[in-house]
Amino acid sequence: LRRLIPLAPLHLPANLEGIVAARLRLPRARHLACFDTAFHQSSSMLARRTGLPRAVEQNEIRRYGYHGLSYEFIVDHLRRNEGEDAANAPLIVAHLGAGASMAAISNGQSVDTTMGFSTLSGLPMATRCGDIDPGLILYLLQEKGWSASDLQTLLYEQSGILGLSGRSGDMQALMATPVDADAREAIDFFCFQARKHIGALAAAMGRISRIVFT
Repeated sequence: LRRLIPLAPLHLPANLEGIVAARLRLPRARHLACFDTAFHQSSSMLARRTGLPRAVEQNEIRRYGYHGLSYEFIVDHLRRNEGEDAANAPLIVAHLGAGASMAAISNGQSVDTTMGFSTLSGLPMATRCGDIDPGLILYLLQEKGWSASDLQTLLYEQSGILGLSGRSGDMQALMATPVDADAREAIDFFCFQARKHIGALAAAMGRISRIVFT
């Protein structure tokens, strides 16, 4: 689990602290880790590829997808409340919050999702950038002299809605107060990206019956 921290540096350190605390206090209890990536194991190899050479895509490098526990809950909720047909229909589920992703789900299984190797990709989020041209990262490293540590802080903690608005990464806070031009652009940018990803996921499935917001 510690080796996986680079995939989700905002989440795993706190998760691990919780595990350590629980094992110290409940040493005889069985402790289970529920992986947010597991739901997306049903996606095809095409959806899991990164575009890097096969020699590089060995072992841990691939598109994982995240928020799987949320998506699994939605499928189970539909099955319990509306039956098998509803749970098996082609869905786009939008998990929108400080962390944000969407998933195309058909027959109760993940077809594709917006997040990839890390929790950075896909939709812009409260403080995370979402999809970004990897060439821009190389530019900041090579031409601007940024360190890997500075880039991690930029991409995970200073970008997204916070970076664009200059005020807050909380969409509710931005909507509840008078919105200036920068905040309006941050909101519009998020909506633009959300529409674009919905279209891409619908294309990946070939059809869609409903969009579910968590």
